[in-house]
Amino acid sequence: MIKRLTELLKANHEVHDFKIIEKKKHSIELFYVTDKLETNRATDTLGYDVTVYRDFEEYKGHSNFYVTLNMTDEDIKQKIKDACERCLFVKNKYYELPQPSDETPAEIPSPISQCSFEEVACKCADAVFKTNVYRDGWINSCEFFITEVKTRIINSKGIDLSSVHANIFIELIPTWRGAHEEVELYQNINTSSIDYEAITKKVEETMQNAKARAEARKLPADLKNCNVIISTQEISMLMNFFAEQLDYNTTYMKMNLLNVGDVITSGETGDKIDITLKPYVEGASKASSFDDDGVVLKPCHIIEDGVCKKLHGSNRAGYYMNEKHPTGVYTNMEVCPGSMSFEQMKKEPYLYCVYFSSPQLDGYSGYYGGEVRLGFYFDGTEVYPVSGFSISGNLHEDKSKFRLSKEVETDKGYRGPKYLLIPNMTINS
Repeated sequence: MIKRLTELLKANHEVHDFKIIEKKKHSIELFYVTDKLETNRATDTLGYDVTVYRDFEEYKGHSNFYVTLNMTDEDIKQKIKDACERCLFVKNKYYELPQPSDETPAEIPSPISQCSFEEVACKCADAVFKTNVYRDGWINSCEFFITEVKTRIINSKGIDLSSVHANIFIELIPTWRGAHEEVELYQNINTSSIDYEAITKKVEETMQNAKARAEARKLPADLKNCNVIISTQEISMLMNFFAEQLDYNTTYMKMNLLNVGDVITSGETGDKIDITLKPYVEGASKASSFDDDGVVLKPCHIIEDGVCKKLHGSNRAGYYMNEKHPTGVYTNMEVCPGSMSFEQMKKEPYLYCVYFSSPQLDGYSGYYGGEVRLGFYFDGTEVYPVSGFSISGNLHEDKSKFRLSKEVETDKGYRGPKYLLIPNMTINS
């Protein structure tokens, strides 16, 4: 099909450049209601994302379309023609597509690909339902997806790259019957590692959190400020803010608040932030040795010891920034661990926020926070679950005080400190 598409694209003289991304996807899927398997299925799909580029005046327009195996040559020719017409409405300043690189693409581990997907799915289900042993708590529903994606990208400049990566995605809703109401929590596990004990541990933690949510109290009305501990998902949001500020496009559009050479954290009152963008981090649910433009990805140390060191971003934005070798677009980052253990963070009164309704971050104002569905409050004597409050802070003011944990965890494309302590945040109860 790729040869056929290439010939049809080259035959149209209005096509000045093109890119084809072939994705072959195989998955095994299980769907449970309580602990009963209701549906199981295997899926196989093969499709082609085609991008047409057309140069006109001082612009390079582009347009995409999707091709399936059942399309005729006439169908594809019409799609190419329509895409060429749409290109005239996309007035991007001219840029060059990436050329083949002398760099050797990184080896991306994909341990799931070496296994029977059916066996992995069944063992994941066993790992989850090991925790389904409580009288007042149970897993209401659960879905398992074991998926492998084989990707190949070619473009009109000669790039031809391939990769394979597989992951496990588990989505579950535990329910707990409390004294006054039943509560539900949502949890997903997204990983490329095969670690059934870790899955059981995560689900057991979620079950205990559901129990805690059913027993949660209100915070003391006079609590206005407190040390706050947040975990991986919210830390990832904060670290992505710093990465986005050093993106070529953000800088080119003059929307950046950080520049190379700026000091984010000096280490005087908190831990120094250190971020490296990578094609792969251990356990990441997504990984590739190249981006969607075919740029080969290499580790990119954007923030070192609290100092902004390097810009990064897409081929097009890099071209506009006169970068000779744009870094490409990454889906994974690794953040260096900090100086405190989780136990050290809990020595003084704290509020550990476990589940947010919808955590928010406004980079320009610096506001971050949100409503907390479940937390644990230590008042100096007793630890108890709490709910029905929100926290808020200012990132620009608080970043110098961040204390990162020694413990690390992977969440989707983030690997780094599992906990972050923020002193004296505002509490709205």
